Amino acid sequence: GQGEGAPDNPAAPTTLTTPATADTPTLTIPDPIAPRLAAAADRPAQATLTRAAEAGNARYRQIQQQIDQWADDKVAAAELELDTVRRELRAARRDADLAETVQAQQAAAERVGQLEKQRRRARNRIDDVEEEIEQQRRELLRQLQARCQQQQFRETLFTIRFEAV
Repeated sequence: GQGEGAPDNPAAPTTLTTPATADTPTLTIPDPIAPRLAAAADRPAQATLTRAAEAGNARYRQIQQQIDQWADDKVAAAELELDTVRRELRAARRDADLAETVQAQQAAAERVGQLEKQRRRARNRIDDVEEEIEQQRRELLRQLQARCQQQQFRETLFTIRFEAV
């Protein structure tokens, strides 16, 4: 079976151990045989290329999902900061409504003003983070695509002609 070191073709062990001699340094393949030989060589080569492309596409999709998840996590972190500021702002406004003295109302109003500035900065940060992440995401995907480009070539190194006697 495969992976055990034994060939799939039962005749292979005897074929590979049969004594042979090379009597012609160069061989010209006759026209009726050359196309059949090329077609027989193309089938396993094409199957190998197809398997490699499928594996590469699956890996590309997996990495693309990881990049998308990373981008979503970064945006969520920035949005969490905004949510925290919003909660603090609501609490500060309640405190301002409940303030009993003018000094307490002024202090609460200042706190509300600071938190509103902080909220605006947090919103701006979200926009900046989203823009930066999108740029990084595009660059990472571009680099990944460049690495996934398949380059292939085929070259016939040798042809064996044999005769069973």
